[in-house]
Amino acid sequence: MSRSARIGPGCILGPYATVGACAELAKHVTLTYYSSVGHDARIGSCCAFSPYSAANGGAVLDECVFLGTHAVVNPLKHLGRAVKVAAGSVVYHDVPPDTLVAGNPAKPMPQIRDLNR
Repeated sequence: MSRSARIGPGCILGPYATVGACAELAKHVTLTYYSSVGHDARIGSCCAFSPYSAANGGAVLDECVFLGTHAVVNPLKHLGRAVKVAAGSVVYHDVPPDTLVAGNPAKPMPQIRDLNR
């Protein structure tokens, strides 16, 4: 963990998790083993990183974002509130709030409420 990173109260950093220079983690962020937050990234409260997931340099994750195993958020991308990124997905574009994305490149998936229409 970089000395210039800011870690909020209640954060959990698992074994081998990394936090880059000038990164900011709000309260109650969970980084599991081998997950990483790049330099200058801002992570909102209650976000969860699965093993081997990464938010690269300058990425902004609003509150309650979930990254699945091996998911990657590319530099300077913004993920809105309550976004879910499926395992193995790579985010190349900004994602609006309350969206589930999957794939490489990550694309929005239909929600259950959308399928009932």
